[in-house]
Amino acid sequence: MGQLRPGEGVQLRTAVWCDAPERLHLAIGAPAAKTGWWNGVALGAGPTGYLWQLPVDLRAGRNVLEFRLVADEAGPLRAYWALVRDTGRFARPEWLTLGERAEPGSVVRFTHPFILTAAAESATIQVNANAPSRTWVDGTEIGYEESWDLHSPGNQFSGRSMRPRRYRVEGLTAGQHALAVELTEQAWPAAVLVDARIRTQSGTESTFWSGPMGWSAQRDGGPARCVRLRRRQWHDPAWSHLWRRPHPLPGSDWLESAPSDGTVVPVVPDARAGPPRVEWFRWTVPPGATAMSVPVLGEARLWVDGHECVLRGGAVALPRLRGMASTAILRLVPERGRTEGACLAGPVSYVTGPGVMRLGAWHEQGLAAYAGGVRYTAAVAVAHLPDGPVWLDAGRVRGTAEVWVNGRSVGARFLAPYRFRLDGTLRPGENQLEILVLSTLAPYLQAVSPTPYVYAGQAVSGLFGPVQLLTA
Repeated sequence: MGQLRPGEGVQLRTAVWCDAPERLHLAIGAPAAKTGWWNGVALGAGPTGYLWQLPVDLRAGRNVLEFRLVADEAGPLRAYWALVRDTGRFARPEWLTLGERAEPGSVVRFTHPFILTAAAESATIQVNANAPSRTWVDGTEIGYEESWDLHSPGNQFSGRSMRPRRYRVEGLTAGQHALAVELTEQAWPAAVLVDARIRTQSGTESTFWSGPMGWSAQRDGGPARCVRLRRRQWHDPAWSHLWRRPHPLPGSDWLESAPSDGTVVPVVPDARAGPPRVEWFRWTVPPGATAMSVPVLGEARLWVDGHECVLRGGAVALPRLRGMASTAILRLVPERGRTEGACLAGPVSYVTGPGVMRLGAWHEQGLAAYAGGVRYTAAVAVAHLPDGPVWLDAGRVRGTAEVWVNGRSVGARFLAPYRFRLDGTLRPGENQLEILVLSTLAPYLQAVSPTPYVYAGQAVSGLFGPVQLLTA
C-alpha cells in the first residue's frame, strides 16, 4: 500500500463469487487498525494484533468485501486477506508486549502454561525477542540471548526483533508445564514472539504460540496482567515462525514445502465486478516461432500479423512468419474475476526454429523474459586473404560470445573486447560464421520473480555489433 504516515488509512474493496451459500472465516493480516464490511454490513473493528479472523456468510452469487486499514506509525504498509475454513490451522504467532512506555533495565516476564497428554518424544520452542532474554521451562533455563549491535542506541534497527532462537527441550513428561521468557527492557518496549511444537510418545502433536489467550506478563516481579498484542512488523511475518502456516494467497503451493491442505479457499477476487467485458493484449512474437501456447482463462480470438489463428486448448500453430518482427493481438472475454495479467493461467511460450533476427536487444524482438542462447549465423564472402592476421570484432555484446568459422571454434569471450583472431579458419570465397550469445538469468528472474538485485541494464541481452572483419 506504499508509505503511510500515522493516522493515514487506505480502504480496499473487492468481490468474490460463490455458487452456493457457505459459512467461512475472513482473515485480514496487517500492521494497522482494521475495520471491515461484508456485503454492506459492518463487521466492527479488529483486535490490536496483526491478524484478524472472523466468520462471514457467503451468499450464492456476488459477495462484496470492504475493509479499512489505518497506520499506527510511519512506514510501508503491507497486508493480505483470505477466506479460510480452519481458523486454528491458519492462526499464527503474535508479538506480545505490556503496552506501556519502556523502563530501560526493567525485567519483563511473559509466562504461558501448557499441558501434555503424554510424555514428549521431541520438543522445540522458538523465541524471538527484541531485547536480551532468558527462557525457562518448569523453572529450568533452556536458553539465553544476549543483546547485539543492532540494538545500540540510535541505530535505525533499534527495537526490531532479533534472529529467532530455537531451543530443544528434553524430558517433558505428561501433565502441566510452564514456559517463561524474561526480557531486559531497553530504550524501547520489550516484545516477544514464541512458537512451539511438541511431538509426544503416543504419536500426537501439541502446539502453542504467543497470542492473546493463555499468556500473562509482569514487570520486575509485580502482579501478573494481561498481555497486549503489537501490530508492528518489519519483515514478512512468516520469517519468525517455527513452521509454515497456510499461505494466504491461493495457488501459491509452489512456494511451500507441502501441498495445500485446503485451509485457504481458492477464490478469485473480482475487483471490477460487472457485466462481461473485452480485454485486448498485444505483444511481439520472437523470430523463428513455429507454435505458441497461450493459456487463456476465457473466450479468446488471436491474430498474428493480421491473420487469425485457431486456438485449441491454448495451443496455436503459427503461420510461416515473414520478416523479423511479428505482432500478436489477443481479444479475450475473461472469466469473472480475471483481468489484465490474471487473464492468463501462465506465461505465453513458444516452439522455435530457424528465423531471421536483426542485431540488437532481445527484449525488443519478443524475448524480454528469455534467458539462454541465440545462435547467429551468416555467410561471409572473402575475395582474397590478406597477408597479415585477420580479426573478427563482434562489437557490443550483452552476454558471453563464442565464435565458429567454417565449423571451427575460434574462442569464447565474456568481457569486452569481443575480438577473435581467425588465423587458419578463413578461406577465399564463402565462409560460414556462427556467433553463440548466452545471456545471464537476469531477464528470466526479472519477469517471473521481480527483485531489486537485478540492476539497471542487467536484463538487456543480445548481439549489438557492428560485426566486422579487421586486418592488421
